[in-house]
Order: sequence, then structure tokens, then C-alpha cells
Amino acid sequence: MAETSVTPPAPSSNGGSGNGKPMKSRLPEAPTRAEAAGVTLRRARVEDVPGIAGVMAGYVEEGTLLPRSVGELYRAVPEFHVALNRDGKVIACAALRILWMDLGEVRSLAVTREAQGLGLGAALVGATLDDARARGLHRVIALTKEVGFFERVGFSVVERDDLPRKVWTDCVACPKRHACDEVAVEIELVEGAAEAARALKADWRIPVELSPGNVEPTA
Repeated sequence: MAETSVTPPAPSSNGGSGNGKPMKSRLPEAPTRAEAAGVTLRRARVEDVPGIAGVMAGYVEEGTLLPRSVGELYRAVPEFHVALNRDGKVIACAALRILWMDLGEVRSLAVTREAQGLGLGAALVGATLDDARARGLHRVIALTKEVGFFERVGFSVVERDDLPRKVWTDCVACPKRHACDEVAVEIELVEGAAEAARALKADWRIPVELSPGNVEPTA
């Protein structure tokens, strides 16, 4: 099930180089339209959790975002960045989840209907990529229906089967795993990282249909 959404949902009923040098980001500059509108981007705080849940609610109801309990959101506060309007209301959010020693994932990317067109999606993805670089990750992925958006901010389409860490953590338990309508995208923060990872972890390519109960992947 999708982890990102930048297209507004229907209204909710709940009201580098091969030598390991870092690559330059292709993300846009700071969103001047958002600044003009009085929008503030910052790391999430505990008090932002109800607002994050509210931003995500419509997308969850649509089935675009995975549902997350309030308890899970509280535990994930350090992963999130938020955008606030002039009144301090959360109007957009995104999180970076670390999947493995070299790999992170953009999750729970959502922008409210009234905040569309301010460049907040790109700004929040940029914030998660900055986190990934600071934490030494070499690449970041996302599962999305918004392929064009992610391509504009530097991601490229990849095969979902090339992302076994994601398959084994979320996809294997997703009710849509046999009829997934999402596209996997990836961005390298260190050039050549994806090729090196696939060569190293080729033995991880185990079909989603298999039960992981008795399988313990290694490396």
C-alpha cells in the first residue's frame, strides 16, 4: 500500500561518484510561495501528532496511505518533518524510516488540499533526504502512485523486487500485496550505491507470496 501522496484526496468524513562521494541534490530551492504564505517547515514535535494524523486521515480513508495508529505516530515523531500554516496548524508531513544500514524510505508524505501548490511536497522530501545524508544512508526509496512528482525531485523508477528490505517489512503484510498498484522509486545519495547493494544482496530476492514465518534472511 502506498506510503506517499501529494495529490489531494477527497474530503475526509472526519472533517557523487563510484568512489563514494555524495551526489548533489536535484531538489528545488526553498519554496518561496510557502514562505510568502507564512508556512514554516520544522521537525515534528510530540504535540504535532494529532495534526499529522489529521493530514493523513483523508489519504488513509482512500487507501492511498497505510493506516497508522496514534501510538505508532507518537513513536515515530523523530522521523517526521511537518509544515505549519500561520496559525500553527499542521498542513503537510513526511517521514524518513531507516530500513537498513544503507537504506531509508520516505513515508507518510501528505499535503492538505488547501496547501497544494506551495511546493511543500518537494520541500519535505528534501528534508527527509537531508536526514538520510546526515545519518550516512546511501539511498532512499518510496512506494507511490505519484511517479511524476518523485521523478521531478530526483528519484528514478526501480523494480519493487529489487527492494527486499521493504518487501519483508511492509509489503508482505499488506492486503494489496498480490495486486499492488504502486511504483517503487529510488534516489542514490552516493553514486553506484544501488548497483552495489543489489549485487551484494541478490540472495534476498524471495517472492512476496512466500510466508516469512520460517525464513530468516541474512545480510
